[in-house]
Amino acid sequence: MAEDNPTAVRAIALAEAVKFAGQGGDPDAVVGVANIFLGFLNDEGDQAAAAPVKATPAKTPAKATPAKTPAKTPPKEEPEGPTRDDIEAKVQELLGANKRGETVALMKKFKAKSVSTLPVEHYAAFVEEADAILMTG
Repeated sequence: MAEDNPTAVRAIALAEAVKFAGQGGDPDAVVGVANIFLGFLNDEGDQAAAAPVKATPAKTPAKATPAKTPAKTPPKEEPEGPTRDDIEAKVQELLGANKRGETVALMKKFKAKSVSTLPVEHYAAFVEEADAILMTG
């Protein structure tokens, strides 16, 4: 394969190495993996890993402009207190404990006809009162 177009083979090896090892940002790791891939593509087996090629730095243009990095978005914070999923699970727990009447009354107390209409600011109080109902047996 190397006899056909050695430059293309090197390009393939480097492209695959970047995909495989480039995520860590270590250029030496990328070059090492590229050598392994190049050896494989040239049917050299493990010989490529034994004879690493020294990486040459790329030439930079005279007036290099700094690359603009996209603004990092802060990671989404986990909501404090119970979530809608917690409320749905609590309602299922109440219904599973044959507390349908109490569940309906609790929803009415918070002026909600369903879990989706229960205001988020009432989630913690809802869970607290649901737990109290479940404790009564």
